[in-house]
Amino acid sequence: MSIITNLYTSFNTMDNKLFYRYLIIFLSVIFIVSIGIVFLNYRSTSSLKKEMGKVIEYRRQARDILERAQDVKQQREEVDALLEQEPFFKIGGYFEEVLKTLNIQKAVTKTQTVELNDSYSEDSLNAQFVNINMKDLATLLETIEANPRISTKDLDIKRSEKVPGTIDVTLVIATLLPHTTTA
Repeated sequence: MSIITNLYTSFNTMDNKLFYRYLIIFLSVIFIVSIGIVFLNYRSTSSLKKEMGKVIEYRRQARDILERAQDVKQQREEVDALLEQEPFFKIGGYFEEVLKTLNIQKAVTKTQTVELNDSYSEDSLNAQFVNINMKDLATLLETIEANPRISTKDLDIKRSEKVPGTIDVTLVIATLLPHTTTA
C-alpha cells in the first residue's frame, strides 16, 4: 500500500512527464524481469525434459538387460535339466547309432571338445559324407534335430563330382557337456 501512496504523492509533486518516464522505466523493468523469469523457467524445463529422456532411456536399457538376464537364467536351467538327464552322453556314440538306425553309410568323423566357460564345454563332431543322396541327408538332419541335446553348427553341401545325383556333405553337430573339474 505504501508504494501506491508514494506514487500518488510523487504524482502530485512531479510533473506528468517525469511521472510517465518513471512509470515506463518501472514497467519496463518488470517486463524484462518477467521475460527473464519465463526464459529461465523454459530453459530449466527443457533441460529437465532432456534429463528425463535420458533417465527413461537408461531405465529401458536396464529393463532390457534384466529381461535378457532372466532369459539366460531360464535357458541355463533348461540346459542343466537336459544335461542331468544324460550326464555321460557321447556325441560320437549317438551319431554312430543314428547312422546305423537310418542305414546310412559310415562317415569320416572327428570330434573336438572346447571349454566354453566355468560351467560347460562343447563337444562337436565333424562328419564328412561322400556320395550321399538328398533323401538320406534330410532324414539324418530330421533325426538329429529331433534330439534337443544336439545342435547343428554347420552344414556344407556340394554336388558330387564322382557319382551323378549324389552330394558330398560336411556336417558339424555339437552338444553341451557339464564341465568336469579334475581334483
